[in-house]
Amino acid sequence: MFAETSDSLFPSMQVSVVIPVYNVLPYLSECLDSVFSQDFASFEVICVNDGSTDGSDTVLEQYRQAHPNLSILNQRNAGQSVARNAGLARAKGEYVFFLDSDDYLLPGALKKMHTFAAGEDLEMACFNADIGDGTFYFRPGFDLPVSSGAVFAKNFYDRHGTFFGTPVWLYLYRRSFLERHRLTFVPGRIHEDNEFNFRALYHCIRCAFSNFPAVFYRVIRKDSIMNRLSVRHFRDSLQNFRDLCCFYLHHRLSPVFLEALICMFLSTVRNAREQGYSMKEIDLRLSDLLKLAVLSPFYPRFFFRKRLRKGKP
Repeated sequence: MFAETSDSLFPSMQVSVVIPVYNVLPYLSECLDSVFSQDFASFEVICVNDGSTDGSDTVLEQYRQAHPNLSILNQRNAGQSVARNAGLARAKGEYVFFLDSDDYLLPGALKKMHTFAAGEDLEMACFNADIGDGTFYFRPGFDLPVSSGAVFAKNFYDRHGTFFGTPVWLYLYRRSFLERHRLTFVPGRIHEDNEFNFRALYHCIRCAFSNFPAVFYRVIRKDSIMNRLSVRHFRDSLQNFRDLCCFYLHHRLSPVFLEALICMFLSTVRNAREQGYSMKEIDLRLSDLLKLAVLSPFYPRFFFRKRLRKGKP
């Protein structure tokens, strides 16, 4: 049930911060403090309590009483995708930012993100993240100018040596853009960000990258979660690949998107092998997907299969 926020209090909301919350009690206060201490006035926070059982709901209520621009939506545990969709449906801001509740915003991030996105009239604005020990999610030292999503993906690869960042917490999205193209998250999936941002970049006309870090990303906690969910992680990643291959075929996308798909899948197979998956099970899943893999003039069938078995990009 929603904790109502009056439109009259915030008549021209610039940013909606959507935060799915599930059993993150040790991290939640730091996350919320990082948002409410921003030097930026026109924002709302939508916390979606996804059936927490560790007292996170109590912390949310304490913050709601102190901050009138915080709304809480409580739901039975349905996963991060459903929680994000619920928050997005609630959002009123010109732009939407999805923040994980075990991460936190860096000082001044909201103002910088909005200034950059609104100043360039962007539909998607991409940023860097601090991952600790003086390292960052992307290599520092480069920005990317405004371009379409396809050109952005190619330029990102040319400059950074990897494909566009898929986590949604690296992006600020124009809400009307998401609504116009009916962009939501697939319920019940791990790594739903990959599928979401792939489709978003296809539709995007104006995207750019600014290399300042906006978020602190807790790598150790996320790696621990992925290790516990390794089987589901592999299967959901393959299903994402299947769906995106069909999307690629249907929309006749730029080759750069196919190259991104291939690298994404190779990474998935490599991770599966590291987690102890047998080659028999990997092959069983590959045999069906390889029918979709014969899409690229750069990857003949035999060569493609050989690389997948080795888990190399």
